Amino acid sequence: LFRGLPDQVREHVTLTGWLSDQALQREMAVADAFVLLRSDDRESRALFPTRLPEYLSTGKPVILSNAGDLAAYVEHGKSAYVVPAGDQPAARAEALVHLASHPGEARAIGRGGREALMREFSQEALGPKLAQFLSGLRIRGTDAI
Repeated sequence: LFRGLPDQVREHVTLTGWLSDQALQREMAVADAFVLLRSDDRESRALFPTRLPEYLSTGKPVILSNAGDLAAYVEHGKSAYVVPAGDQPAARAEALVHLASHPGEARAIGRGGREALMREFSQEALGPKLAQFLSGLRIRGTDAI
């Protein structure tokens, strides 16, 4: 992750590795932003990063790779800071430096991320989609549920 990043970024970024749930909650509470990087490959396109809604719920900015369909849920500069997918250390560094240098914009992106969460992932948003899916599960005219 740090290869090719400027020293000022290295000084302010913490890589924690695996954390217990309790330690993760503590770190998330004090974090200024979250970074969720993906390659745009077959595996990444098939998986949804389940941490994304959790990060968006904090109201803090999320730096996110433009991989798969993630851009369908967020908009660069409005609800996330979107960087190119893959090994792009300069783009990662630019995103970190930009958000740190523009705290008002970072706060606005964080608020926009929380709004995107409510629009895309809330029970109110997903409930009707789930109900429609389940109502479509009919086996020869009988309810499958």
